[in-house]
Amino acid sequence: MEITNNVELSKGIKKIQDLLNELDKNSERYLVLETALHFKTNWIELGERLYNIFKSESFKKWGYNSFDRYCSQEIGIRKKTAEKLTTSYYFLKENEPKVLNDYSKKEIPDFNTIDFLAKIQQDKSIPEEKFEELRNAAFEEGCSDKSLKKKYNDFLEETKESIEDDNSEESNELSEKDLTSLIHAFERIDRKVEDIAGLPVDIKTDIRKLLARLKTLA
Repeated sequence: MEITNNVELSKGIKKIQDLLNELDKNSERYLVLETALHFKTNWIELGERLYNIFKSESFKKWGYNSFDRYCSQEIGIRKKTAEKLTTSYYFLKENEPKVLNDYSKKEIPDFNTIDFLAKIQQDKSIPEEKFEELRNAAFEEGCSDKSLKKKYNDFLEETKESIEDDNSEESNELSEKDLTSLIHAFERIDRKVEDIAGLPVDIKTDIRKLLARLKTLA
């Protein structure tokens, strides 16, 4: 690859181009750098190469004491971006092998979206069917990572409200102990009203109706 004077290159791109001109075109190091120039349109290939380099620690033989330093100084990508690329590639490798086989034939989500899917997959509170719904939103509907985050956060909010409603209902339920105490209290009242002269009959009747209603709850 030669550097053309007709194209204004950024410092990062020019550095990669300079290194490419010095390296063996068949070497692993050359192939990674070449892929890095096109990772925005072919992030899977770069993710795969970076993942393999991370696992094999090839960067050490090229003079870098850490994978992060190699990525930032030679490839020109930040630590966070490198982590997303390798995590996203690994997610596809483990969960979507068909996507890896066909990615050249159809459009797939970007690495930010896949990285987010990988993260929520680790959330044990997410039901399998909900994760599958989010997965389909990414792969079939083309949802971005921002759209997925909104769907995910909406689900968490709905779950939180449901739990709060359940707790509220539980707190409002009459306990067996309280119901028994209440029945006993009305039984004592029912016995007492018989001794009270002049108490209207309809009040005595209402008390007995309430007592009978309480007993149906026991």
